[in-house]
Amino acid sequence: MAASDWTLSRALLGDRDARRRLAADVFGIAGLAVEPTYHGLAAHRERLIRTHSIGHVLDVGANTGQYAKALLASGYQGLVTSFEPNPRAAKELRATAAGRPAWTVHEVALTSSEGRMTLHVTDDSQSTSLLVPTADYAFMQKNHEVEVDTQTLDAFGPFASPADAKGLLLKMDVQGFEGDVLRGAARTLESCSVVECELSTVELYAGQALMEEVIAQLRRAGLFPVALVRGFTDPTSHNVIQYDGIFARSGSTRG
Repeated sequence: MAASDWTLSRALLGDRDARRRLAADVFGIAGLAVEPTYHGLAAHRERLIRTHSIGHVLDVGANTGQYAKALLASGYQGLVTSFEPNPRAAKELRATAAGRPAWTVHEVALTSSEGRMTLHVTDDSQSTSLLVPTADYAFMQKNHEVEVDTQTLDAFGPFASPADAKGLLLKMDVQGFEGDVLRGAARTLESCSVVECELSTVELYAGQALMEEVIAQLRRAGLFPVALVRGFTDPTSHNVIQYDGIFARSGSTRG
């Protein structure tokens, strides 16, 4: 990614000209919003939930339920289906979802096939992945390994929504495994109106899908980027390592 430090810095500070330049020249996507804060991304999410009548959110890589809790706190009233393979995180997730009939939890890792895989649990559980961490950041240091069940997202579908809502939103926070999750979700993606996920500019996990590959996969499914926000910046080089992106069906990304 060849953004100048000035362009990227100004864009993430809110400079409108720099944001347009970054979107058009660097990402090659006309109309893409490069947001300076998570608040900006949340505003796009809330708008897309309304305009696409989202009635079911698939929370893939739910950890302890942080995303779903924030979503429900924002006023979302539809269904939530969470997937989390880490046994410790899944236990807390089930406790959080208890007593909420619209929130379902599955303790499983989503991949492109059914089976068993090794989960590499890190000191910061939110960095846990089915891929081996390769980056030398303290929060990504491996703590232990555990064998977990795997399944495709398509195996759980089709996903219903309340009668008054028909849209499906897929959120992925799977630490480099986005490409494999998407390969096991071809049918589900056909029904998705909105997708939200992390996009890595460099390899943090061995063999992970990088930003360009994930965007290409979603484009082939008819989903195009609407907004990006800086997720993680290397503290030494100040290069942006991860973005959080939100995608929507072509022709319906404006509300």
